[in-house]
Amino acid sequence: MYFRQGSTNHQIKNLTLKNAVVGLFVEDNAGSAMTIENTQIYDCSNYGIFAVNGTIVGKNIVVNTAGQFCFAGLYGGDYSFINATFNNNWSSSKQLAVYVSDYLEDGTPETLPLTANFTNCIIYGSNSNELIQDKQGTAFNTSFQNCLVKLNVSSGSTIPGNPLYDVLRLEQNGNKINQNPKFLDIAKNKLFIGEDSPARGMGIDSGVTTDIVGNPRTSPFDIGAYNWIP
Repeated sequence: MYFRQGSTNHQIKNLTLKNAVVGLFVEDNAGSAMTIENTQIYDCSNYGIFAVNGTIVGKNIVVNTAGQFCFAGLYGGDYSFINATFNNNWSSSKQLAVYVSDYLEDGTPETLPLTANFTNCIIYGSNSNELIQDKQGTAFNTSFQNCLVKLNVSSGSTIPGNPLYDVLRLEQNGNKINQNPKFLDIAKNKLFIGEDSPARGMGIDSGVTTDIVGNPRTSPFDIGAYNWIP
């Protein structure tokens, strides 16, 4: 699904999309946010959600397994994801769950402002690192609140000492790193969390009152697209 430059005021709800090259491609819709709610995107050969200077508000989203990125926001943009699950177990060392950047090769201007906020989200997968924040300009603002993130903080990676990752690396703002969310069955796109998942009860009240399948969200709040149900 390709939403070209100048295409605005779109709402996507209750969508299931499988086996695409790119699931959703959003191009330069600044000033008119695309809202994506209760949406599942599975097994895309390149990208689950691909945005170039896009504006997206996403709630209750699950993107599982993509050849490159589950979500990629390039050349700036404004992105807000609440209770999203981005998991990438594609059989490649180059796949990632989430990638954000403020530039585009041969882009004019060279960089564009980026804002990306993640609340109550799971960013996970089979590689040692599933999140890249690629900053070249000065207007680059990301935030992570009560998120579970797979992050390589070992010696030799590019993350130790990088302030873009401090809130995660230091496990601030209620975040957790490198804890397995214990999905039910990744291969079958069943990204429900179990009773012993660290994603249980680690969230905040985000204003999203139900999960992706309509189960009520009550305190203590679970993170990701799915609430745990006994």
